[in-house]
Amino acid sequence: MSAQVLFRVKCSTEFSQMVRIVGNSAQLGNWNPQQGFKLITNNEMYPIWYSDFALEVELNQLVEFKLIITDGFNSFWECGENRYLQIQGQKMVVVLTYNMPSIFIYNLKRIFSDNDLTTIAQGRTRKVSLQLQDKLYDSDDDSDSDQESDVNSIFQDEIISCNSSENITNSSNLEPTFYGEY
Repeated sequence: MSAQVLFRVKCSTEFSQMVRIVGNSAQLGNWNPQQGFKLITNNEMYPIWYSDFALEVELNQLVEFKLIITDGFNSFWECGENRYLQIQGQKMVVVLTYNMPSIFIYNLKRIFSDNDLTTIAQGRTRKVSLQLQDKLYDSDDDSDSDQESDVNSIFQDEIISCNSSENITNSSNLEPTFYGEY
């Protein structure tokens, strides 16, 4: 069974540089910086870099990786030991900061079954969105019809904090530190 992993990385870069994830699998470039998993950003999200599609990996796989900054010619590898990620959920969001060892892992799940989709569509229930940037938005009007729940709606289940490859702790009330001011 496969799992989907989305990444959010806080990393300041220069114009024309990009952030990639390189690691021990073909999807992560087999440690080749030119073949690494590309992250993107935009004016509203910067310095948060994110994956616009999920990394597909096998459930229970141990992924070894590092973050790099590259300009296409030169690669700047983050300091410290390689990072490790044990794939424990079918849908995960991994939140990291370049050159910082901490990793925040959000396991995601639906809170309704496929049988509930008809009821949800009829009731025009709103989708819950996991915002991974320093601003959270709230809307009480009906102008957000594109946020209606559907089969792709996902909801936060639990947070797992991995401070090193030797210290893994499950927690349902851990607050990630990147939500604050930078």
